[in-house]
Order: sequence, then structure tokens, then C-alpha cells
Amino acid sequence: MKEIPERVYKLFDWKTASINEKVDLDTFFGDFDPSDISQFYLEEAEIKITNYINWTYVPESLYFVWASLGRDLLLADLYRSGLLDKGEAKSTGEPDIDPNSIKKIIVGDTTTEFGSSHWKSTFDGVYNAMADTSREIDAIVRGYKFDLDRHRKIVHFI
Repeated sequence: MKEIPERVYKLFDWKTASINEKVDLDTFFGDFDPSDISQFYLEEAEIKITNYINWTYVPESLYFVWASLGRDLLLADLYRSGLLDKGEAKSTGEPDIDPNSIKKIIVGDTTTEFGSSHWKSTFDGVYNAMADTSREIDAIVRGYKFDLDRHRKIVHFI
């Protein structure tokens, strides 16, 4: 793994500035240096991106995705720890409509009814199913699938 470019650090700091206003990160991270925290989440995001696209490095055209993914991983940890509620930890790509509010759809003579206890939103599925952290992280990475797929190398095995 090569050194994280300064531009990615600046993007990450810019994207996480609003989090610093809501949460006392010093309390959450204790004695860790803020630059170490940034490096941890950016390295984790780098590993996820390079594994997904099958490259040995993150191309410059994915620097914004890299910083955003690092921010989302930080948000997931803060939500899991209870320092942020669902609304504050919500990523910018999440829909504003709550699927649990839809009870019935009528189209012509066809009616479809939904039970609210079994239908969860994508956000709840990602952030409330905390028992399997790797599944949660994979769901966050899939949120960037559109951007990552353009750079993905497909490996064929014979």
C-alpha cells in the first residue's frame, strides 16, 4: 500500500467537518491523534476499493469516492457506538422516504399490502444489522458501485 495522497486527506477532512460539530471525536477516540484516525479510515477505504476494482492502487479519478467511503465508514462506527442517531449518520445517498410508511399500493384492480414489521429500509438493513460488520461494510461499498464499476478489472480464471 502506497502513501495516501494529501488531496485525499483534505477531501476527507472537508467531508467530515460536519461530524466534528455533532460529536466530540476526542471522547470517542481517546488518545488517538486525529491524523491517525483519518489514516485508519482512509486505509480501510483504500483496501475495500482496491479489492473491489482489482487494482493495486486507487486511481486519481476515484479520490472523491475514496474520501466519501472513508467518511461513511466513520459514520457507521459512530452510529454503532451510539454517538449518532440514524438521521445524523445517514449518508447523502439515502432516500428521504421511509418504506415503512407504505402500507398499500393499488394499481387498477390489483392491491398489494405490506406488513410494516417485516419491511425494513436499506438504511436500517445496513446500520441495524451490526452483528456482521463485514456485511455492513460491503453494503456501504456497494453504495459506490456505479463509480467503482467503471474502473473494475474483471479477472477470468480458466
